[in-house]
Formats: sequence, structure tokens, C-alpha cells
Amino acid sequence: MAEKFSKWATLAVGLFVLLIPARASAQAPPPGKKIEEIEKQIQSLNQQLEELRRNLQLNNARQSDPEAASTSRIAQAAAGRPANTNDPIARIREQGLDRSQVMQTLSYLTDVIGPRLTGSPNLKRANEWTRDKLASWGLTNALLETWGPFGRGWSLKRFSAQIIEPQAIPLAGFPKAWTPGFDQPIVADVVYLDAKNEADLEKHKAS
Repeated sequence: MAEKFSKWATLAVGLFVLLIPARASAQAPPPGKKIEEIEKQIQSLNQQLEELRRNLQLNNARQSDPEAASTSRIAQAAAGRPANTNDPIARIREQGLDRSQVMQTLSYLTDVIGPRLTGSPNLKRANEWTRDKLASWGLTNALLETWGPFGRGWSLKRFSAQIIEPQAIPLAGFPKAWTPGFDQPIVADVVYLDAKNEADLEKHKAS
């Protein structure tokens, strides 16, 4: 009971200090002006409180349902801007901030489909996936345009290289695109070539 009375007493003293005119100063504003300033401060505090509540609700919604949070954020932004929702800059910002799928798209193209060399099966797969994705987003007449002629395609199925003597050492390497494959593994001696460019390699082409 004493604690409850103490809280009410503290609140009453605070209101008294807030409302009482500053008599110690000869230039104190009139009471009406002082009350008007206090009302403006209270209104500003109420607005800040409402903004904090909306942000808290939005953060909670993001954790539980990201799609619903995006819709809520769009509605809040629309409520705070002019009625003209055809502003292209505002619409671009809305798409980028609330509906971006950049990371999902990049991850699928790089991690799932992988390298997309011209003429390779992976490029064909990536093109078809992109066309279907754009169509699912509502783009009309999404299609693949033919071009060329280009030549033969090329893809890497499997590659590995390692030193086998005097001890096994895996080598990190990658074959050059459009180089022919081997029917079976090749075992050969190590040859050191002091080549720094294509011209240096041409010297050893016949050997």
C-alpha cells in the first residue's frame, strides 16, 4: 500500500512541477501559453509512443510471419504518405525494401544451377528457370529468343588431379572450357613449363 501511494505521490508531484507557472522568472510566459506548450509536448509524446508500438508489432510479425509483416509495413507506409500511390520512386522503394527476392534468386542460380557457360546445358536450364520465374511473377509473354549460330556446347561432368608419388597430394585445378575429355585416367610424369602467357605455351605445343 505504501509503495502504491508513493507512486501516485511521485506522479502528482511530477504533474504539479509540469503545470505550475515559473514564478521565479520575471519573463515567464502567461499560463495559457504554458498550457498550450505542454499540450503540444504531450501530443508529441503520444505520437512517439504510437510509433514505438507499431514498430514493436512489426518486429513481432516479422519473426512469426515475414509475408504478413511485409503487408503490414506497406499499409503503414501508405497511411503516412500522400494518396498518390503511383509515385514510381515510392513503388520501387517498396519493392526493394519489402518484397526483394535478390538473395533467393542469386542463391538458386549459383548454388543450384551452377556455372552457366555459353552453349552449356546449365545455361539452357538457367534460361528456362528465369523465363518460368518471370511468368510466375506476372510478366506476360515471357519467352526465350533464339540466336546464333554459336557452335558446340560444353559442360564439365567430373575432373580431379593429384600427385601419386612420392606421396599423394590433391591438386586444385579446372580444365579449360571446350577442351576434350579423356576416356580413362592418364598417368604421366610431371613437366615444369616456365610459361607466363599463351605465346610461351605455344613453344611447347608440339612436345
